[in-house]
Amino acid sequence: MINADAKPIGSSILQLTVDYGSGLEKDENGNKHTVRAYTREVKEFSESLVKKCGEAYTVTDISESDILNHLNDLVTRGLSVPSRARALSAIRTWFDCLARAGLLQRNVAKHVPTPKGPLHVPDILDVKSTNAMVDAAGTLDVPWPARDRAIVESIYDFGISNHELTGMDLVDIHWEEMEIVVRGRGGKQRLVPMCDAAAKALRAYLDERSKMLGIVDQTPALFLNLQLRGLRKHGNEARLTTRSVGRIVKRIAVLSKLSDFVDMHPRTLLWSFGAHMLDSGAPLKVVQGLMGTVSESTADKLKRLAPSRLQNVMDRTHPRGTPKPAVEKVELLPTVASAPKVESARKVEPRPKSVGHVNGPPQPNRRQHRVSLACRGIQQMLRMTTYSVGPWVNSRGARLGQVAKLWIGMGNYHEANASASF
Repeated sequence: MINADAKPIGSSILQLTVDYGSGLEKDENGNKHTVRAYTREVKEFSESLVKKCGEAYTVTDISESDILNHLNDLVTRGLSVPSRARALSAIRTWFDCLARAGLLQRNVAKHVPTPKGPLHVPDILDVKSTNAMVDAAGTLDVPWPARDRAIVESIYDFGISNHELTGMDLVDIHWEEMEIVVRGRGGKQRLVPMCDAAAKALRAYLDERSKMLGIVDQTPALFLNLQLRGLRKHGNEARLTTRSVGRIVKRIAVLSKLSDFVDMHPRTLLWSFGAHMLDSGAPLKVVQGLMGTVSESTADKLKRLAPSRLQNVMDRTHPRGTPKPAVEKVELLPTVASAPKVESARKVEPRPKSVGHVNGPPQPNRRQHRVSLACRGIQQMLRMTTYSVGPWVNSRGARLGQVAKLWIGMGNYHEANASASF
């Protein structure tokens, strides 16, 4: 981002700040909001240093105490802990760029502790309120009901953020595989399965979108604004903005009479997605993968949003836990006793027993033994696939679960009839 040949050691701090901002703007994977915030934070830090120490102060003179004094000034101004942590992160990134350019020997900002405060647990909706809000999104008196329903369905069913939603294009929907491509922060991509409800809402919206644009589709953006502003500007896109999505979600919440969550945001649906998945038995790592985050803070928030799941795990696994009463299992397939008996086309002669065991005790049929072991292995693998993935992913996962259950039933049947010859 900063050219070491153009700026020798001892260059002006303010000039290096300008170069840093220009380098961030050229980064293709950088988020424009992050670029603007980091540039502003570094500019405030450099201006405060020049004001206190003079223009002769260079980047090599900056110490940890200078950074700590700047953070203390932010506390005096009343900035919150996340704002101060963002300022420190911007300064660290700036120093990393200077070190790569050869203007610094080490990053002194790495040794400054990050401001930490109490863990903020976001608000979520319960399952009943969420379903009522999503179902009512397409029936409310709004300018574009189909689009608003598709937006709410996409955020809650895919577990995507506001920024990821507005960045989606038409080519990101893979109808044959029933998947969507989500582009997260830093240019990272992930595949998220599509459930039937989201697919139905997207198809209804795309039909109206095609009628509005006409025969020639002039924009790759998936979600468009109502007036098609910017269709002939900014790369021929009428893409919906994140602020507009926030207003749409809040308006739907108000019209749905969710009085407890009037001040609602798109991230409320995102965190509700994660909490509801955990309560339904989804593993934490899988939920984090669907949400596109692996940070420890996100894991802590998800754990606090779904305390019942942690309590159930504790009661089930801890020696001093209180086990819940066993629930009677519902058989998904007919039992082996009720399975139809297959009549062999040829008569199977029983194996003669050796008298006195002259050749040793009778050996078991090795082929039958291998079939039995294979059936048990397939059952174990498919049980893990079915009960860990199938019930809650999507319609394709449900179909996979049905096939897996069928294989498990066949394995039970063949293992029980292992005495038959092959």
